[in-house]
Amino acid sequence: MCSTFGDCSNLLGNTCGCINALPPNNTYCQPLSDLNPCPTTAPTTTPPLFRQYLLSIKLKTTTVAAVERLRNISYPIISSNLHISDVNISTVCSPYNTSHQCRCEDQYGWPCDMCSTFGECSNLRGNTCGCINALPPNNTYCQPLSDLNPCPTTAPTTAPPVFRQYLLSIELKTTTVAAVERLRNISYPIISSNLHISDVNISTVSNC
Repeated sequence: MCSTFGDCSNLLGNTCGCINALPPNNTYCQPLSDLNPCPTTAPTTTPPLFRQYLLSIKLKTTTVAAVERLRNISYPIISSNLHISDVNISTVCSPYNTSHQCRCEDQYGWPCDMCSTFGECSNLRGNTCGCINALPPNNTYCQPLSDLNPCPTTAPTTAPPVFRQYLLSIELKTTTVAAVERLRNISYPIISSNLHISDVNISTVSNC
């Protein structure tokens, strides 16, 4: 009765002397000697609730010292209701010429499509790039190298040399017969670094 309807007095021998309702079924107070003591339970306390978050924060500043200060803070930072275990800086963008360059910190890199789309401005890191020549769109930032697939590599292709074949008709004006005889007696083909003369046919010799 005490627990169902709520007690409105101090306990009497582990039971109550007052309830907040009319007793049902003609149930009235009973002699204390006839009552069993009410069970007592230790008060329970709800344990504190802890939540863990991974936050991505975009810091807009033109002061390089602010970034260096974040790098040099000693972690973890612990207050009464907040525990910052670590801070990882992934991407630092700065003005460059008329645009920007966005560089990845150590152990971070750009996905391959970002490198090819915006152009890379650093050496490769594990088959990907660590710097692009643009501000990243749609809040895309450098990612851990362990999460990136290596960019496909293609062997450089060289164009085959171009060969052209010509049939030339040449009129030789000379009064020296030996020059004609020399043309007849040359051994063909004649091959140089960029020229190949396969044969010479003399068709007409005129004596005036």
